[in-house]
Amino acid sequence: MLALVAYGCQRNAHMVRRACQARDGGNRVHGILPRRMATLVHDCWKPYWKLECVYALCNAHLLHKLVFLHERTGQTWPQRMLDMLISAHDACAAARPVTAVLT
Repeated sequence: MLALVAYGCQRNAHMVRRACQARDGGNRVHGILPRRMATLVHDCWKPYWKLECVYALCNAHLLHKLVFLHERTGQTWPQRMLDMLISAHDACAAARPVTAVLT
């Protein structure tokens, strides 16, 4: 029998915390994530929007969803959005010093 599992990973300058628990449609999301967060980077899973924090969307998940939408619907806007996000990434990478350290 397959079980849905929620996986959470948080990090700060000093440590990384990982946790897994049964996924039940979002009712337990508060049990995985700490009560206070600076920024929550996530994949648009609806229960995350209920948490009180600053949000950022995971670009890898957004790109994956845009490719899916473009391939399935044939609409052009997902490809244009995909191209814009990749161009923005490339522009940031070009402007960033080579010796920059990610924090």
